[in-house]
Parts: sequence; structure tokens; C-alpha cells
Amino acid sequence: MTTPPHKPTSGYSLHTSCHWSPRKGVSGVKLNEQPLATVSDVTYDSRVPVNNSSERLFLSDAIRFLQAGKLEELDLSRMELRDEGAVRVADAIRHDTKLRFLNLGYNEFNDDAAGSLAAALRTNTTLEYLNLRGNRIGPRGAEELAAALSGNTTLQELNLDHNGVGDQGAKCFAKMLSTQRVLASLHLGWNMIGNEGAGYISELIRGNCGLKVLNMCGNHVGGDGSTWLYQAQKSNPYLMVGFP
Repeated sequence: MTTPPHKPTSGYSLHTSCHWSPRKGVSGVKLNEQPLATVSDVTYDSRVPVNNSSERLFLSDAIRFLQAGKLEELDLSRMELRDEGAVRVADAIRHDTKLRFLNLGYNEFNDDAAGSLAAALRTNTTLEYLNLRGNRIGPRGAEELAAALSGNTTLQELNLDHNGVGDQGAKCFAKMLSTQRVLASLHLGWNMIGNEGAGYISELIRGNCGLKVLNMCGNHVGGDGSTWLYQAQKSNPYLMVGFP
């Protein structure tokens, strides 16, 4: 298993010549050894709403670079993409052969967009880190993502903190991870998961899952659920668990 391209909590970093962020612009993107574009002089103001023409330009630039297959890392967090923008990104990465890191955190999209991302994960063969933190994918979106990941062979870290996946979402991921051995880090914090969901996750931990990091902080897990998680973690000393 290769080292994940970016693990904020563990000090990993991605060394790449192909990085794009609306806050930083494009640096080092090359086509046939010649610079494709550089917009490092473009500044980003988080106070500007997404319907501003410059925001649409940023997203269009990102899509264009993805379609050219020249990005390894893409940060579109807090860009107010909503469903339409997230679906456009999902369509662009479906057959991408370069991108390893994708951050779509805090973009206000729901389970429909999550379904498009799930479809992309079924065919994408390079993405290793996906951050969907702070959206509204809910139980249905979690179910579609879990189903897609059952056959994915590259994604190593998935952040779904603050998405309202609930007990049903926890159940779907527990079922998927009982057989999938690629995903090493899963963040399910602040997802309204209760004792029922904690029970599913506990059963997973006791088994031979491939997870190394599991975040369950901030959920609605009571005393019994916390006890189940703690006891299960003791049986799997190689797994780090963030408890509720």
C-alpha cells in the first residue's frame, strides 16, 4: 500500500508539481514539458459568493485542468459548489488518471451529488484521499459511497465528518469495510450516529478490518455504545479510534 497523498492529522504531505487551489492558483502544471498555465497572481476572497463570475472561472479552470489529466492535488473546499458544482467535479474525475488528493469540504451539496461522486469512485483508479467534510450527504449518500468503495482499489482515506450519515450510514460503511481492505482511514465524526451505529462499527472493529484510523468523535453515542467501541478497540490494537 502506498503512502496516502495527504493526511492532515498524521503529518503526511504531497510533493507534486501539479497542484491547483483557487486560493493559490496553478503552479508547475505542464503539458509536453511546457507550462500549461499559471494564475498565481489571481487572489481569492472567501467573501465573494459563488455566483460571481470569477468564482465560476475558478471552477471552470479546475475542470479544465482535470480533463487535461494534469492535476495530482485539487482543493475546492469552501467554494460553495453546491450540487451542480460537485457533480461537475465528479464527472471530471470519473476517468481521471492523475488526481490523488481531492478536497470538497464545506460545499453545501447533498446526497444527489454524493451519488455522482460514488459513480466516479467506481471507475477512478488513482484517487487516494477524498475529503467531503461538512456537506449534507445523509444516509442515502453514505450508502451510495459505501457501495462504490466496496470495489475501489485505491482510496485510502475518506473524511465524512459533519454529514449527518446517522446509524444507517454507519451500518453501510461497517458492512463495506468488513471485506474491503484498501481504505485505511475513515472519519465519521459529528454524524448523529447513536448506539445502533456504534454497535455496527464495534462489530467491524472486532473483525479483521483494514482500518488504521477511525474517527467517531462528536456522535450521539451513549454509555453502552461507548463501551462497545472501547472493548472492540482493545481487540484491535493497531487501530486508532477517536471516541465519542
